[in-house]
Order: sequence, then structure tokens, then C-alpha cells
Amino acid sequence: MTAGFMIARPAANEAFYQSLLNILQSTHSVLFWAGDNALVVGQASTIEHLPEDMIDSLGKPFLATEPGQIPERIQAS
Repeated sequence: MTAGFMIARPAANEAFYQSLLNILQSTHSVLFWAGDNALVVGQASTIEHLPEDMIDSLGKPFLATEPGQIPERIQAS
């Protein structure tokens, strides 16, 4: 069981983002970073459990369905 983990300097590799998306889709985990629109989930049901102050700070949660959406979202923030 893991309480959390950090990714530093992720690889520009689709398999990495597929693995990350698999984690988000199979758990109620969130991916976030500093910036605007910086909150990604893999399950819509996760959103209702997020603290309001987290959403206020990071922006509306984005539901990722494809691995390429994660780096796109990071670059856009």
C-alpha cells in the first residue's frame, strides 16, 4: 500500500503516461502540480471526494481518458 509518490522529471514516453493513467483509473488518486488547471483524475467519481481548497488552488479537475492527455495538460498549465 502506498500513501503517495512523486514523479520528478518524467520521461517523454507514452508507456510511462499509460502506466500513470492506469494508476489514476484503478484508484481514486489524483495527479497534480503547481500551476493553473493542474489537477488530473482517472475516474469521474474521484472528483466528488476532492477538497474544495484543492480545486480552488489547482483548478477544475480534468478527467483523463488517454495517456497523451496528461503531458498535454502539463504543458498547457
